[in-house]
Amino acid sequence: MFENFQEMRNPLDDFLREFDVVRYIKHCLSIPFIYAVFFPSVLMDTFVTIYNRVAFPLYGVAVVDRSKYVVFDRKHLRYLGPVQRLNCWYCSYLNGLFSYFVEVGARTELYWCPIKSISRPVAPHRLYDGFAAYGDSSEWERKNHGTDVADAVCVPGARKGK
Repeated sequence: MFENFQEMRNPLDDFLREFDVVRYIKHCLSIPFIYAVFFPSVLMDTFVTIYNRVAFPLYGVAVVDRSKYVVFDRKHLRYLGPVQRLNCWYCSYLNGLFSYFVEVGARTELYWCPIKSISRPVAPHRLYDGFAAYGDSSEWERKNHGTDVADAVCVPGARKGK
């Protein structure tokens, strides 16, 4: 009965052998820093959404549809555990939210100051290439007075008038 005792596998031994203690500690130490961003992000989400819904119609700029940026579809993945689902929800929210912020900022910049920087940003937003060249006053005048505003961000029939 006990002759194969050495060959018996203990499930706890298998778990401990595969468990990476250092990785677990690193994850636990990072949790407060990762999730500390949540509440300021919700606050920023509130203010940017109010700005988007109030100011853009006044400018004749199309309101950014937040639901196209903040997408929660990973909850349907059955292979995720509860903690993984929470983490996926959090990443979906924050990454979508930051993309939404970039689009709101891009439309704001297009409306108020469509001028390229002297040094190209590392990751310019989608409207950046349509901005006036740095130092080109005639192109700036044309773009700033609404004759060159991208159709993608204007409410049809609205004219830019500051």
